[in-house]
Amino acid sequence: MDLGIPESVIIHVGTNDLRTNRNLHFVTLEVRVYALVAKAQRKFPNCMLVLSGVLRCRDVSWWPIETLNDRFDWVANALRLTFVDPYSWIKNGDFVRDGLHLNG
Repeated sequence: MDLGIPESVIIHVGTNDLRTNRNLHFVTLEVRVYALVAKAQRKFPNCMLVLSGVLRCRDVSWWPIETLNDRFDWVANALRLTFVDPYSWIKNGDFVRDGLHLNG
């Protein structure tokens, strides 16, 4: 199915592994995200790419989130695309009871 050419593509990294994996391999993850974004740039050469960082999560300390987002910001700068750091502007009160989904 041909969906056409998008004007923009948002790549969101998520938080799934941060709760269970305390031994984070920041460099390995950074290389993977770099490769993913570079591939998206090749696939969509004329669209605006946005890399969206890790969201705040109730069960995860602030430091792995900030560390990962700093690394993803570096990837975005290196590949000349926009980085959005939702951790910096979304607060714990912005989530519903499950701590994962944003409230109204």
